[in-house]
Amino acid sequence: MDENEDAENTAAMVDPNITKEMLENKLRKAISLKAYELYIKSGRKSGNDLLNWVEAEKEVLIDFRKEYVHLYL
Repeated sequence: MDENEDAENTAAMVDPNITKEMLENKLRKAISLKAYELYIKSGRKSGNDLLNWVEAEKEVLIDFRKEYVHLYL
């Protein structure tokens, strides 16, 4: 199974009415909001956008996996 098929299957397991693109957009939006939250928490310190994004991505994906881990068991 390639990465694209895996993403399609994950989207279908999360919600049969959601496409891979919709799931990716949902995750991207959640990551963006979390990165902004980290930026605010840092006192709006500039220059840490990549660090904030990577940390946000990590947190969002961990939460996503926790929420949907049962789909892979």
